[in-house]
Order: sequence, then structure tokens, then C-alpha cells
Amino acid sequence: KAAEAARWLRRSAEQGEAEAIYLLVVACSAGTSGSPPDAREAVAWCQRGARAGHPELQHRLASHLIAGDGLPQDLCQAVHWLERAAESGHARAQCNLGVLLAQGVGGLPRSPARAR
Repeated sequence: KAAEAARWLRRSAEQGEAEAIYLLVVACSAGTSGSPPDAREAVAWCQRGARAGHPELQHRLASHLIAGDGLPQDLCQAVHWLERAAESGHARAQCNLGVLLAQGVGGLPRSPARAR
């Protein structure tokens, strides 16, 4: 049954269903049904979900970009995805965006006014 559920979840994600993509990211990150975690696949689905407009996946993608985890570090792109998630009301994205902008982390220009 778990394998069948995973197959349906993947089909739904492949059709662009944002919530299914989110669940697939979680499943790939943790490993499911005896499968080991697959960080590379999780990041790929995270990118797709972020582009589909899922605020949590936009935040997760930004976190990967900040840390250089599974993707090259890119703070400008991280800010882009944090802004998108923050505009959707994602509280952690709002907080993380404010910190990055207020401190000017990683060569980003400090922008206390934008941080507010």
C-alpha cells in the first residue's frame, strides 16, 4: 500500500500539484518505504514547488541557497525566494529575509529600511 501511495503522490506532483510536491519533498528528504533519503531529488522537487508558488517550498529553497546545500550558494536568489514566500505571509521567511537585509550577509548590501 505504501508503494501505491507513493506512486500516486509522485503522479500528482508530476502534474504540478503544489501540495503533492511539498509532500514529495518531505518524503525524499526523510526517505520512505525503506528508501534512503535522496537530498538531490528533494532539492529538485523543492525548486519545482517553489516555482509553483508553494510558500514553504520557497522558504526551503531559500534555505538551501543560503547554506549551499544541494545547490551552489546564491544569496541573491535566496532573497528572491524569501521575498516571494514573505509576500505570501510565510512568517519564517519574513524573519529570515529581515535578518539578511538588516545585516547585509554574504556581500548583500545592508538595507535596514527594506528589512522592516
